[in-house]
Amino acid sequence: MKRFYWKESFVCVCNSSYCDDVNELGVTTHGKAIIYTSDMKHDRLERTEAHFKEPVEKLVEITIDASKKRQSIIGFGGCINDNVAILTQNDDTKGKERRKKLLNQYFSKSGIEYSVGRVPIGANDASVKEWSFLNHPDDYELEHFYTLDENKIGLIKEIFAISNKIKLFGSAWSVPAWMKDTGVMKGTGRIKGTFNREYYVLYAKYLIEFIKVFKESGVDFWGLTIMNEPGNQTRTWPGTYITYAEQRDFVKERLGPMMKHTWYTKDVKIIAHDWHRDRIFDAAMTIYQDNDTMIDGLGVHWYVPGNWDKLVKTYNLRQDKFILATEATIGGLGHEYGNWQSAEMYAYDIIKNLQNYVGGWIEWSLWTDTHGGPSYVGNFVGSSIILNRTYGYYDSYEFYKQPQFYAIGHFSKFLPPDSVIVSSGFDTFDGNSNLQGIAAETPAGNLVVVILNRDKRNVYNLGINDGRENKKILKVTMKPHSIRTIIWKKHNNKIEL
Repeated sequence: MKRFYWKESFVCVCNSSYCDDVNELGVTTHGKAIIYTSDMKHDRLERTEAHFKEPVEKLVEITIDASKKRQSIIGFGGCINDNVAILTQNDDTKGKERRKKLLNQYFSKSGIEYSVGRVPIGANDASVKEWSFLNHPDDYELEHFYTLDENKIGLIKEIFAISNKIKLFGSAWSVPAWMKDTGVMKGTGRIKGTFNREYYVLYAKYLIEFIKVFKESGVDFWGLTIMNEPGNQTRTWPGTYITYAEQRDFVKERLGPMMKHTWYTKDVKIIAHDWHRDRIFDAAMTIYQDNDTMIDGLGVHWYVPGNWDKLVKTYNLRQDKFILATEATIGGLGHEYGNWQSAEMYAYDIIKNLQNYVGGWIEWSLWTDTHGGPSYVGNFVGSSIILNRTYGYYDSYEFYKQPQFYAIGHFSKFLPPDSVIVSSGFDTFDGNSNLQGIAAETPAGNLVVVILNRDKRNVYNLGINDGRENKKILKVTMKPHSIRTIIWKKHNNKIEL
């Protein structure tokens, strides 16, 4: 159900008894393409079909070469912050039904099929209080490690019941307060003492214990980051400062060996950096000085624009290591209901990341309240789904799917894990061009193209030319302010778009 709040765009309204689903892809066949369209004024992942035909007009052609493969897709997803669990705890019957619908929208085949979840290790700016898994000072044996919150673990188990292929990774924003030189989690400080003191060993044990307690509850983790934004000297939310060299040495001398010699963490991926894109190559130059590093990849956040060349340089430095976009959100704009600009910002960033060797893209909170919270530090930001928890004119069980929900869905639903990005003419486009795109091959043998047109007026007529179809083409029209995903069965290694 559409509801217009913002000029010519809208949110899709759901509640405890109804929510629109994404139409099933169905079977792809030779000569036919399935197209999903979202635009500012009318559609949200609207499914149509089209067929390859003889060309009758001049179209924009872009070569796609599926024989030139790049990075594999890790996945797409969001962060299971404290506020995500808090906003749906202690719900009545209608509230529980709404929670099911919320999770299905993200993780089920009738939704946008998220495949990755980020889980905070302790408090962050989306918490309602400061807390860690180890609140007792001088607890060097971890005897009082925090018992898992039943609501949070219950939520995660519900996600796994919908899809058992979810990759979870943990991120700490800060070490426990008593292990930090400032004595508080909020604001930047450093781990107490020098690298050779007990606190670095204790922090490694802390991260491993986090994996263990979830394992004992039946939940496995795919990875963890060393620290969220370890170079960010924040005063606003929890943080711990760790240099590039300290990240490298911490994994080499402490965390890496301990994880590799523990049966339930030996296969868990270790992710360093987990900060801005403009700093990633500097981080890589230091971290990868250890040729035998046990670090599996680097995380990047989207808050500094551009710097795509830094991703390419990082990939070329160590092509055996992955890059993952681990955090993105929009401030005040993000919880303006129905603002289409949010969708275009997300789609553009995802495309540029995928063009430049990033293997996936993770949003901030799965959902927030109507103020962009809760947040004990006042960091109110947007999310792809907003929950209404107020009693008034509208149903208090409503939730609103923002335009950016569908923007992410154009990728997450049709580029499953282990899809491979392939070479395309979009790679040579000016980075500021309003027309952007990416191409990939899925494990099922489908070719997928996602295209974004940010232009206010221009319409682009494109043509997919599949060589096995006797040079027939598929005409694709990109209207202003639109996103389209095109899926068809692969024929050969060279396709013209």
